[in-house]
Amino acid sequence: WPARGDGTGDRELLRRALAVWARPGGDVQVSATPGTPTGGPPGPPHLLYAGTVDTARVVILYDGLRIARYAEPKDGTRGAALDFARVDGAGRDAAGAVVLSRADGNVRYLTAPWVRGAAERDLREPGSGAMDLTLTGGVTSPLASPVLRPEPCTSWNVLQLTDGTGTALLTDLGELVPARLTAGRPGAARPASGAEALRTWAPF
Repeated sequence: WPARGDGTGDRELLRRALAVWARPGGDVQVSATPGTPTGGPPGPPHLLYAGTVDTARVVILYDGLRIARYAEPKDGTRGAALDFARVDGAGRDAAGAVVLSRADGNVRYLTAPWVRGAAERDLREPGSGAMDLTLTGGVTSPLASPVLRPEPCTSWNVLQLTDGTGTALLTDLGELVPARLTAGRPGAARPASGAEALRTWAPF
């Protein structure tokens, strides 16, 4: 992936992100998906994104095994967070996006460079169409996150991505990398983007 975002030249921001990854202090909130180590990178990580998103400055790095997201408030560095997800086994379909920001009940994603279009779809309404999302520098416009809803679940909005090979559905489950939705038997799963698969997911 190319480095994207309006902060790729912000050396101070990048230096802070690398320093926190190497040795997070006690005031840094660290989280990781199950089975993901939280230690420092084995070598220089690859920069995927750096910039301001909603209410935070965000840096996303990749070390060949994990995605790491460093986030700090726009008005300071206190209350920084460091999140990890292991992605070494992810194929093209599962590597289409990473969570960039969650704010005000919404989520934004950084999409892979091969993604051509993004949309929002409600799983509870399989017959309704998808609503297009804006892609700016690979970043989606905000869409409602199902994991941030305080009220009873009346909808379940997922991210629909389109590239040169087809369409995939991804959903936010509260982790750094969204879950890919499929349909079919184990070993013969297919993307859950067709009409029949959408009806299968509708009751969830």
